[in-house]
Amino acid sequence: MVIGLLVKYWWVVAILAIIAAAIYLIVKYGTSSPANQSSTAQTPRLTRSGSTPKRPPSTSTHHSGVPGLRFVDVPDSTPRPSRVPAVPLANLTRRATYYPVGKTVFTAVDIETTGLDCDVDRIVEIGLVKFTADGEIIDEFATLVNNPGSSREARDKHQINDEDLTDAPNTSDALYEAFEFMAGTVVVAHNFEFEDGFLAAAARHERIPLPPMVGLCTLQTSRRQLDGRAYSLTVMYKTATGEFPPNSHTALGDARAIREILLWLLNNSPSPLHLTLAPPSPVPKRDAVECRISCRPVPLSNSSVADLLASFPQSTRARSGDPVEVEAYLALLAECVEDGRLTFEEAQSLTLHARRTRLTGTQLRDIHRQAWDSTFPEAKDAAWAELSPVRRREMYLLADALGLTELAADIKSVIEACAEPEPAAEARFLRGLRIGVVGDDGESVALRKRADFYGAKLAVNITKTVVWLATTTPDSTDAKHNSARKLGIPMLTAAQASDRLDEAIREAELKAFERQREIDEYAARREQYEAEREAYWRPTWRPVELDHDPAFDWY
Repeated sequence: MVIGLLVKYWWVVAILAIIAAAIYLIVKYGTSSPANQSSTAQTPRLTRSGSTPKRPPSTSTHHSGVPGLRFVDVPDSTPRPSRVPAVPLANLTRRATYYPVGKTVFTAVDIETTGLDCDVDRIVEIGLVKFTADGEIIDEFATLVNNPGSSREARDKHQINDEDLTDAPNTSDALYEAFEFMAGTVVVAHNFEFEDGFLAAAARHERIPLPPMVGLCTLQTSRRQLDGRAYSLTVMYKTATGEFPPNSHTALGDARAIREILLWLLNNSPSPLHLTLAPPSPVPKRDAVECRISCRPVPLSNSSVADLLASFPQSTRARSGDPVEVEAYLALLAECVEDGRLTFEEAQSLTLHARRTRLTGTQLRDIHRQAWDSTFPEAKDAAWAELSPVRRREMYLLADALGLTELAADIKSVIEACAEPEPAAEARFLRGLRIGVVGDDGESVALRKRADFYGAKLAVNITKTVVWLATTTPDSTDAKHNSARKLGIPMLTAAQASDRLDEAIREAELKAFERQREIDEYAARREQYEAEREAYWRPTWRPVELDHDPAFDWY
């Protein structure tokens, strides 16, 4: 009977078969049409700087005459990938809202990571700067995070190797304090989507809740408020300060740069900027959360550790640190300043050891001040103006070398008030040379003055650090001569000592001349490059702000 019905109504069966085949073809092949393939090919991919690649790779290296910078573009219709932010994101607008920024507390944040994918890669360094809208810095926090395995591309940028992370805190410990630091503030980043993705992913992985906070992106604000060829961190910092950012691609250095950019935007807007979301309510202070920070020192460039201290967080919070390593650092520092000077090698040793103390830059600066006080005990009770010009100069040079910039400035003002010239470059020529001169005759007195002028240390006691002893009585059996014989220190006549001094001065002058020539050539090249770059890349305020990100971005 069924067969008979199928034969009778064969045309109905045929129509149903055709419809089923059509549905099958549409479902299987409809999403692979050329039009859809083209749409898929144009989907953008976010880069670390937050801009969207827009030209094919073959054209992405166009420099527009400016070395080191490139741009790419896409059609206006290209959609941006959407990701729901974990932190509510506010904008800055010139339109008046209920949320002026006057009393807002901000936290600038920057992170360095093992790669660009927040679902796979991890945080290796975090830097935070908490500040008010009028620019006052409330606190700083920074640490490396023990997540080895950075890609080669990431290492090329942030210069963090796996061995640098050995003693760093784990992600959980770092996040607990970082989140406590950020809680109740407007968190600012240059390309906030990047920081938001990694912080949220790390919080999920460690099962730590995100603190109450609102996000703000200086990259997005710059694009909407300014008309320019580039909006990168480097370009915006140069616009804000006239300088290139120091310590670029260190988390704390970039967080400090973000603070400068935001303050410039707030202070230079044609009309006051407002937030589009209410800032979070302040969070009551709780019991302090402390992780064993491991800060990354900047490479040493001279005999001063001022840059080292500045590269660590400047914080009023006293950390316990590592007591054993702190004691070792104190011993090393005492040894380095024993002769009242700091050589490049000694500064290098302090730099390498500083991270192991797990202290802040503020604490290390206090330790350096204590070392300076112990080196010049007379400075505590006597007026500096009453000390000898030579002693004041030694005090100034050591304060400068130890990174005690305020103290060095105070001593310099005393030197200037006493009508003394600032220590000349020659005063540093023989800083590593310690000699002894015995005798009160004219030649010995002249030798002392000449050695002192060029920065040599005149030894009061003859120890193993003395290079040679000038004497008119080499057969004498007093303490100085006996010590020289016991230690095998050469004893020279005044004439021989003068020749040795001349040789050391000539060698130091040659090194100083070559170094200064290199500095001058580099400065000239950089000045020319900066002038050309600034004229070409400096953005200007838009007459009317945009309510969307521009379709064509430069970076």
